[in-house]
Amino acid sequence: KALQLMAAQSLKPILAAQERFILVVHETDQVHHSLWDQLSSCLENWQEINLEDAVIEGLELNVLAPLTTTPVTLQPLTPLMRWWKLPSNEYLTPRDEESYSSLEALFYSPYQWVLKYKATLKAGTLQSLSDGNTLKGNLVHHLYEDFFKAHSGDVKNSQFDEVPVNAWFDARIIQLLAEEGAVLLQRGRMAEKEQFIATTRKSLHALIKQLRAANVMHIQMEFKQETDFWGGKISGSIDMTVLNAEGAEAVIDIKWGGTKYRRESLKENKHVQLVTYAYMRHKLSTTKSWSAVAYFVIDKGIMLAQNTNYFPNAWVASNDDAEAESYGVIWEKMHKTYDWRRKQFDQGRIELTVIGTKPDDVDSNPGEDALEIPKTNDGFNDFKVLMGFGGAQ
Repeated sequence: KALQLMAAQSLKPILAAQERFILVVHETDQVHHSLWDQLSSCLENWQEINLEDAVIEGLELNVLAPLTTTPVTLQPLTPLMRWWKLPSNEYLTPRDEESYSSLEALFYSPYQWVLKYKATLKAGTLQSLSDGNTLKGNLVHHLYEDFFKAHSGDVKNSQFDEVPVNAWFDARIIQLLAEEGAVLLQRGRMAEKEQFIATTRKSLHALIKQLRAANVMHIQMEFKQETDFWGGKISGSIDMTVLNAEGAEAVIDIKWGGTKYRRESLKENKHVQLVTYAYMRHKLSTTKSWSAVAYFVIDKGIMLAQNTNYFPNAWVASNDDAEAESYGVIWEKMHKTYDWRRKQFDQGRIELTVIGTKPDDVDSNPGEDALEIPKTNDGFNDFKVLMGFGGAQ
């Protein structure tokens, strides 16, 4: 945040300039001034004057001389609109393979599906460094993966208590931070680092207790899947797949936070990510049964599920006004939503579900037998500057 504030402050002189901009830089500071570096990399034909040489030699300082300018034609910004219309569907054909992430974009943010997966645009990675909850979630995923690969068979052993778990954790967490979480080792972030370590340790113990209560006998981390579905091929990696003593299976999606959002998705039968994973296991398992599903939320150390049939100590996210829908029903809703979006793409139409636009009563509604589509879905949008500006047209 401090660097962002400094960058914003350095732009103020340029934004305030109306006729000309004069930058005075000491020779000793030249290579350290962020604004100088940016200008030098973007612009050419600078009029540079060495003040010391000019004063000694009596040269005329013409920095205030009239400037030669070139008129620039006004180019109005593209207005924001709810729909893009292409002349044909040539660039909107189905992909050979989808994932949950791409399906989610197709359902709720079709413009992102087009830009990311068909136009193959992506956010620049130059000077990009993972931090915040994204970094913390990735670190814990890797720590869980390492732990359960080494101790999958120990979870069911009640004698495998906090002492050996803590011994393993203390050795691994320091190594993991040095390898993948160096930003948390920076000066000024000690309290955040210690809080992260404490939260991660607590969550690992909580997860072990949940698995032990469910009588889990086998654990597989990052279980890669690929199978057929109504859109072609679908693939993905399930965070955690477990098997209990009765041979029943469950898939667990591990999240750093978002307890309220996850609970609401389960209560309202909108947990399409979990259903997608359950479908893949349903197609690929020998029993052809649907796996139980749950979220494990790291920062709270809780398991979220729609019932306690598999995880007896889970927090239950149920809705008194609506029964939990079967995975098959939700999967069929996803199918109808996919067909609805594909029909729009076949017509060359792309919906921009972004703030500042209004949904159409007909075209933005897939019907009661499909997923409920929110009016806007652009909380995480790498393409905001491509959407348009101003009020919707």
